[in-house]
Amino acid sequence: MDGKSKIYADGTVIDTNIPEAIAMDVSLFKNSLSHEIRFYEDDIINGNWFFRKFVLEPDKKMGIKMYERDKAQFKKRV
Repeated sequence: MDGKSKIYADGTVIDTNIPEAIAMDVSLFKNSLSHEIRFYEDDIINGNWFFRKFVLEPDKKMGIKMYERDKAQFKKRV
């Protein structure tokens, strides 16, 4: 993910005139669970610790670094 996590959806893009904001008109469908969700102690996925520790944690750190770097560069331009 490398600090660039994204939600993907199909729909019509709505112009917000705000560069940081993205709006989209999407269709939602009513669904129901096909089966009960199985929990492994506090996790939904067995082995979720590995994903959180080695994927999400570095992704969050990279995202924060990118934000701080871009914020500093923006302040220099203003």
